[in-house]
Amino acid sequence: MPLLLLIAILILLYFWYQRSRELFCLHLRQGKLGLVRGSISGPLRSSLQEVLGGAQRGTIRAIRTPHGATLSIRGDIDERAEQRLRNVFGLSTSSQLRAKSIDKRKAAGDLFTVAWLLSFFGRR
Repeated sequence: MPLLLLIAILILLYFWYQRSRELFCLHLRQGKLGLVRGSISGPLRSSLQEVLGGAQRGTIRAIRTPHGATLSIRGDIDERAEQRLRNVFGLSTSSQLRAKSIDKRKAAGDLFTVAWLLSFFGRR
């Protein structure tokens, strides 16, 4: 029993380590690219969407390595599109990789509450 527990803990640690190296994970469903984990800038995401063209299903993961970052691509994305994805990703700067995409609904809600409070207390 203790051996099984140790194996289970090691497996969990392995998956945790793999996820900690991941910059983002995008899922392609019915031709639309959705963010599953991590963060990606809007311009980089739209550039990747343009490159995908007619692909319908797939997963794109950006993984941090000691020498930068690499893409891991799975699904029905053809080799030509895979290379174009790597080219677009390679041209992106590190700030674009770290930038979070903005959820407009959440940003509008934050804008009205925080801005209103600051303006309210700033006038007195």
